[in-house]
Amino acid sequence: MAKSLSQAEHDFARLIVYDGETQGNAYRQAYDKPDYDDNTAKVCGSNAAKRPHVAAEIQRLRDELAESSLWSRVKSMEALISVIEDPDRKADITNSVKVLNQMLGYDKTTVDHNHRIVEDDGSHEW
Repeated sequence: MAKSLSQAEHDFARLIVYDGETQGNAYRQAYDKPDYDDNTAKVCGSNAAKRPHVAAEIQRLRDELAESSLWSRVKSMEALISVIEDPDRKADITNSVKVLNQMLGYDKTTVDHNHRIVEDDGSHEW
């Protein structure tokens, strides 16, 4: 049987996933330890995140967030495609394609040192 989360553990996981806090900052907030120095907070946060039931909650929240983000992207893309397929004006098509290209990353280009335009395949971290 999985161990249940304390309120502090639940808050810790939510701060990491939904607020993007570091483990140390999340620990300070969730466990009401604002006076912990950086090193102490970092160690305590790391230890808290390693507890199997806390790690499972962090992963569950990440999966939940990813699913809701994916749903939003899919619905947004469907709406934009419907505008392209049945536009009121030609400008609607252009704007919808532009937004879709941005969502998919097709608008990313860089210039190499030889002054050639290079399409970004998304494999580089800038």
